[in-house]
Amino acid sequence: MDSRICQTSTASPAEPGGLPVVLGWGMEPLVQSATWQAPDGRVSVILANCGDLGESPRLELEGLGNKKLSLYIDGQQTEQNFELPGVIELDMLPMSLIMIEVR
Repeated sequence: MDSRICQTSTASPAEPGGLPVVLGWGMEPLVQSATWQAPDGRVSVILANCGDLGESPRLELEGLGNKKLSLYIDGQQTEQNFELPGVIELDMLPMSLIMIEVR
């Protein structure tokens, strides 16, 4: 994953008729990810680019053998065979999502 970071702020709940109070700044990855595994063994990875610039994350996939990858990028689905372990290099638009399913 890209090691660059963005700043995010946390806020307290707004008082009635008021605005939230900013408590401070935190550091989070520009591209955030989550991984799920289904009972049938399929694995899905979601990547979210929270930045206002494009990003090029590298995703390291673990495992062994030849697997089928389904990539869902900007509403388009593509499929490819992929040898595990391996690395996928992706191009992400600002404020975009990518889902990768490994079967």
